[in-house]
Amino acid sequence: MDADIKIFDSAGGEPGSGRTDPRGVFQASGISGHATVVVRHSDTRYAFYRSPEPLRPAVQKPLSPQTRAQVERASEKKPKGMSKEDYLLNVKEQLKSNQTGNLLNWSEKVSKGGKGVEVQKALPGKPTSK
Repeated sequence: MDADIKIFDSAGGEPGSGRTDPRGVFQASGISGHATVVVRHSDTRYAFYRSPEPLRPAVQKPLSPQTRAQVERASEKKPKGMSKEDYLLNVKEQLKSNQTGNLLNWSEKVSKGGKGVEVQKALPGKPTSK
């Protein structure tokens, strides 16, 4: 098919490039993370593809002892998350706020007397008396 191929990975590896064989096949290796493929066939035909899932985990270089020490110090200074009680209090307040907003919206809709269909008029047959 003679298409030019460029492949990039999300891990910042060296881009791969090449040309398809007569079957239209190109094989790349060493791609980590998400692959982005750009294909050019002639001067006016292009295709673009990005893999939805990582092809394989990104290769991580081992940390130097100095960097490892910095990471450990930073994790020690990391602030702790909120307590369970604070979290539940926030959830309750949010739910109460949502409920109040919903009630106000409902009251507004009811007070406007929106257009609708009465059940007796919508169902065939005799209207029922109350």
